[in-house]
Amino acid sequence: MQFGLLIVLAAASFGQAKQDPRFPAWLPSFEHQSEIPGPPAPGRVHVSYQTDADLGPVVGRYETALHGAYPQGVTFTEDGNENGTTFDISSSDHHCKVALSKASPGTNVDVVCTSPLYTEIAPADTPKIQLRPGYHLVEYVIEGTAAAAGLTFHSASGATQHSDIDLPATLLFQAAPGAPLMIAAQKKAAEGTVHVSIKIDGVTVRQSASSEPYGLASASAILENRK
Repeated sequence: MQFGLLIVLAAASFGQAKQDPRFPAWLPSFEHQSEIPGPPAPGRVHVSYQTDADLGPVVGRYETALHGAYPQGVTFTEDGNENGTTFDISSSDHHCKVALSKASPGTNVDVVCTSPLYTEIAPADTPKIQLRPGYHLVEYVIEGTAAAAGLTFHSASGATQHSDIDLPATLLFQAAPGAPLMIAAQKKAAEGTVHVSIKIDGVTVRQSASSEPYGLASASAILENRK
C-alpha cells in the first residue's frame, strides 16, 4: 500500500502527512492542524483542511502519486489553473474527487471518497454501514486508559496501513470471507493501558491488551462466513 521510499522522502520536505487510514493508500495527505468533516454517509468520507504547503508542490505530489498508482488500476483526470486544480480519480473500489485551491498561507484541500469497501475511523456508536451481499462488517476497536497509540492494521483491501490515533477509536469496514484481519496498537507513552479487539458482525473474535510501558496489543484473524 505504500507509494515507495523515494516518493515519500521527496514529499516529506513540503509537509506530507502519514497515510490517512480513511482514504485509499494511493491518495496523498498533508500535514494540517484541523479539519472540517463533511456530512457522514455510508461508504463515504468527506474532509476539508488547509495545509501550509504551497499549491504547486501539492498538485505535483498528487500527480506523482496517482501516476505511480496506475499499475494498481487507478485512473484520473485533472483540470486546473494557477488558482486551483481538481482531480477526479477512480479505481476498482474507490471514486475520489480532490479540489485544491490557493490559501493564505498554503493550500485548501477538499477530499471526497466513496467506496463500498470503505474503512473509516469513527466513534464506537457510529451507525453500521450498509453491507454488500456476502460481505461482513469488521470492527477494530481500540480502547484503554492510554491517551494515544500507533496503529498497524489490515484494511478492507488487505493492505497494511499505519496511523496515530487518540483513544478510544473504532475502525469500520466491510470485507468478504477469507480476508486477513489484523490490528496492533502500541502505546505512545509509558502510562496507561491499551486494548484491541476484532469484531465481525458485532461479535468479538479476537482481543488483546497491554499495560506495559509503551506496550503493544495485537490481534489477528481470518474472516470466516458467519451467516
